[in-house]
Amino acid sequence: MIKNFNNFVNEIHTQLKNPPSDIPSILFINGSRDWLKGDLSLNVYRRNQDTSNILSQFGHHVIYGSVYWRAGEIIFEDMREIIENNNIKAIVGNSAGGYVAFYLSNKYRIPAMSINPAMCSTSEAPILQPLPDDMKNLPLFPKQLVIVGDKDSKASGGVDMNLVVDYLKEIGFEEKGGEMLILKDTRHRISKEQFNTAFEYFYKKYMKLWKI
Repeated sequence: MIKNFNNFVNEIHTQLKNPPSDIPSILFINGSRDWLKGDLSLNVYRRNQDTSNILSQFGHHVIYGSVYWRAGEIIFEDMREIIENNNIKAIVGNSAGGYVAFYLSNKYRIPAMSINPAMCSTSEAPILQPLPDDMKNLPLFPKQLVIVGDKDSKASGGVDMNLVVDYLKEIGFEEKGGEMLILKDTRHRISKEQFNTAFEYFYKKYMKLWKI
């Protein structure tokens, strides 16, 4: 049966939001571009085998936050619904998805790994998807790892990493228990190897240690 694309998107969106609710899961929130080097998938779900293999390697189910960033102010609402109706043990987000992951972590007190988060003043994500009022000015949840590429910039199609670093310093991210990792010679798109190494570290420090 031939399907209209919008109907197909809505159908997949529903399927991804409703896995068995008691299974320990990791929520992955995509950005607005291809994110792993070599990933040429459409700009909607980033549901690829490399991501699945890495995030599920310690036995967790992977739930994909189906994010199309120019769809209107629905992203935080949809991610809340996933978290509140599933056994989410960690949140991993890339770019615009990292922006959302960071604040969802503070709201729900769930460990998060945010990769090149589009959270600074020059990024589009906070304009396209404004932070809800009840997520503003929340205390930092310290079990968070923020990863930035040292050569990432908006001019090169990514995020101004220097402004992200400045913002995290301004809010006392590391002083309050958060951790930042800077990837050398890396722009906005990280490699599968970088992603896997970072996730293994994140799991061992913020999930396994706390038996999450």
